[in-house]
Amino acid sequence: MPGGSCPSPVPPRPLSPSAKKELNGGLERGLVLLVLILTVLCGLILLLLIRASHMEAYIAQRQSELKDTTSIPSIFESTIARTGRGERHGENSSFRTTELCLSPECIYASSSILRSIDPSVDPCQDFYQFACGRWPIHHPLRPDTSNLDTLTLLKNDMRQVFKELLEAPMTKDDSSSTTQAKLLYKSCMNETTAERLREKPLLSLLERLGLRWPLVDPLQYTTENELNNTSSESPYISLPTSNKRRSLPDRSLNENFLNTFDWHRSLGYLRQMKLETFFMIFSQADQQNSSATILQIDQNEPSVPYVDLNSARGRRQIKAYHTTMVLAAELLGANRTQAVVDMKDVVIFELRMRTFMEPSEERRNFTAINHRMTLGQLDAFVPHLRIRKLSSVVFQKQFDPDERLVVYAPNYLKKLNELLKSTPKKTVANYMGWRVVYTLMNFMDKRFVTLRQRYANILAGTSHPIPRWRLCVTLVNLNLGMVTGAMFVTNHYTAFMKSSAESMIRDIRTAFLKQLDDLDWMDSKTKAAARHKAISMRYKVAYPEEILDQNWLDKEHQLNFSADDVFTNILLVSRFRYSKELERFGKPNDLKRWIMNPGTVNAFYTRTGNFITLPAAILQPPMFHPSYPAAKNYGGIGVVIGHEITHGFDDKGRQFNGLGNLAQWWQPEALRKFSDKARCMVEQYSSYKVHEVDMKVNGFKTQGENIADNGGLKQAYAAFRQRQAVSGSAHIRLPGVNFTDDQLFFVTYAQIWCGVSTLERAINEVRFSDHTAPKYRVIGVLSNSAEFSSAFRCPTTSPMNPTNKCSVW
Repeated sequence: MPGGSCPSPVPPRPLSPSAKKELNGGLERGLVLLVLILTVLCGLILLLLIRASHMEAYIAQRQSELKDTTSIPSIFESTIARTGRGERHGENSSFRTTELCLSPECIYASSSILRSIDPSVDPCQDFYQFACGRWPIHHPLRPDTSNLDTLTLLKNDMRQVFKELLEAPMTKDDSSSTTQAKLLYKSCMNETTAERLREKPLLSLLERLGLRWPLVDPLQYTTENELNNTSSESPYISLPTSNKRRSLPDRSLNENFLNTFDWHRSLGYLRQMKLETFFMIFSQADQQNSSATILQIDQNEPSVPYVDLNSARGRRQIKAYHTTMVLAAELLGANRTQAVVDMKDVVIFELRMRTFMEPSEERRNFTAINHRMTLGQLDAFVPHLRIRKLSSVVFQKQFDPDERLVVYAPNYLKKLNELLKSTPKKTVANYMGWRVVYTLMNFMDKRFVTLRQRYANILAGTSHPIPRWRLCVTLVNLNLGMVTGAMFVTNHYTAFMKSSAESMIRDIRTAFLKQLDDLDWMDSKTKAAARHKAISMRYKVAYPEEILDQNWLDKEHQLNFSADDVFTNILLVSRFRYSKELERFGKPNDLKRWIMNPGTVNAFYTRTGNFITLPAAILQPPMFHPSYPAAKNYGGIGVVIGHEITHGFDDKGRQFNGLGNLAQWWQPEALRKFSDKARCMVEQYSSYKVHEVDMKVNGFKTQGENIADNGGLKQAYAAFRQRQAVSGSAHIRLPGVNFTDDQLFFVTYAQIWCGVSTLERAINEVRFSDHTAPKYRVIGVLSNSAEFSSAFRCPTTSPMNPTNKCSVW
């Protein structure tokens, strides 16, 4: 009813842990209490109106100081929660009934918006600072966190939800798969067994993998004094005292091991643990025929951090990496002096491997990197790698030399082949052993955990380790994601939220098709092919229906975990995942299979198959809720949906047709014009400098994401305006947030990217990420949007309304 609580078509979902925390204090707590205590509802509305009027008075005073008051918008357009009162919508006006939404989700959304905005900033000068200027004040970085933004907050909330679900007592009503998930989590949290067994499980595993480190022999030991003397090699950590006496390893034992060491066989065993080393070998959808699978090989990153060795920061990180390796080897029984030398050789080996890797900027043309050959031809090309033999170990079958496969990085493999030929077996074995140790350190006793996490702190710029429960939640989600996803959906999600999101996807795809029809730079033949691809695009929303069937879930997850031995459980679940991989090998590609689990806070477009995936975890506040105003939903999850749709038509996605197959469907002139438009964005984003780290954005590396950001916002805005036009007379408004609908749409988009990070995280983001730094995801997109400039009445040539704008879709 007008002026009352907006009707919610679904039972209100409990607020997230972070929302609850914020609502416990200040204005937010007052708002929630006032909602719950209906007798003081009028007082709530009065407080909100007073706050809004104060904000408007401040803005009015600031505007009066500007020379051209007619060209600067009122930042908060006043709206009154009364039946029949008009409300501005960009340049058009409509008169409709407005309803003030006072659901917990809407109140928290209002609070979040108002707390983040810095009203002292002119939105036409720097919209990111305007929308996010006060966000860091209310969201300081914790000492165990390198980055905090809107999506990270949602991820943290999801971790807390999973923690509560997994820590709930086991009952007779739990399904078998739910019980196994809880057991895996419980074993991870139970550190008693790890403290009792210490390094023994890891040494035993290395032995079984044929990877007894040459620098480690479990029967030989270094001296206690050497173990305690960490000052020279470990400036940031001291190790506990050992009561074992150790000496230099017996050289004859190591030489005997190296004479029989077969790294090809060990490499296969590691791959069966889902652990890649020198390169990746896998069977996935064939890019040229997405309904089939094919054997594929690609380069793989080593563990050594990717750093600038000419910088002090880079050298410090490499030193920390080497120190971590040495101390881990020492914990396993190595002699300190020998470990320093041997692990230095491993670091040098890894750094050389990294120089062979082809940068992502050179891997954007899929036709150019899609090299097809037979296993026999590949073995002739890189004979020392013996990939046919390795494939047989990995996939448990004998391959014919004529078996065809795809090789994405032949130059990398060629250089790796020569490197392995010239590298001593000892270094190769040490590297492979180190990969195993590095992967499992967090699940060993506290000596290993402390060592691993302090190294992680150096890389991330943090000062505290992450809590144990977060490691354990991640472990369970990574390996049993469909089980935890089912637990989340069953307890915290509704089918109506799923159907509401599906409706938005249809709206936004329709908007894309309309924009496609209106393009003036694309010929009719290419346009028809693009239209076919958009119509053929499928979407996977929230969760696969089969996870609601406990019998199916139990059948798919037949496991038998221990409640107190996480190390053994990790080996069991690795074997379980490997068995699932073998089941799919050689079969047609199952395009209906979900690759990502419902608890993932992200969204994806899959080129081979031409579908988008929107897991349930991202389809919730603050990104989406059925009770939100349309402007907030379309400015939030709507832009994400549009972003993923546009990925099908960015510089990578445009290389695949409607079936998800690598094919050339562009006419030459249309492709030339597309390239020109993409180049405009490359140049635009390359001009942005991230001043905090004194580095420029790599516009070429980030072009795919930038094209998707720009296209996604344009489609979501068009769909939002169309939805407003056909939604009838009812109009939902957030309490105290007196933006026009158009303004709320753009503020919502900008606040997705509000955040703060450590210096190390910011450097890595600019250097390695395919995404532009958050500030320029806002500045870049909105400065290209005429609709944004109209909504905020930004003068021509103001920073947010440049004359030259870039647009692809």
